Amino acid sequence: MTNPLMKGAAALALAVGLMAPLAAQAQSVPSNPTDAADMKCLALLVTIVEMGGEESTQVMPGVFYYLGRLEGRTPSTNWLEATEAYRRVTPIESLAADAERCSQELMVKGNEMIAFGEAQAQQP
Repeated sequence: MTNPLMKGAAALALAVGLMAPLAAQAQSVPSNPTDAADMKCLALLVTIVEMGGEESTQVMPGVFYYLGRLEGRTPSTNWLEATEAYRRVTPIESLAADAERCSQELMVKGNEMIAFGEAQAQQP
């Protein structure tokens, strides 16, 4: 005969085991939505840098862009440590889910900088 308490304990242990990664991830994401979004992009880009290859060189400006945004907005946080803590508990598939948004943000900012440079070149 199965003990209901043991079944309950087993179910609880399973639930806690399944929820632990989600709880760890939730704790590592900043409460400020803008910080959270920027940190997710930073985590993705740092992961690409760690993979090496040509892509790692290409994304370095993005690493500094997002790190600068985070440090400028919330300088009291160690964003390198916070990002690494987030990366440790986040599957690569979850990091990749932000790739389109992060890429779009970088393209928009890059185009703004190009337009500014061209406008400056037109001035006497």
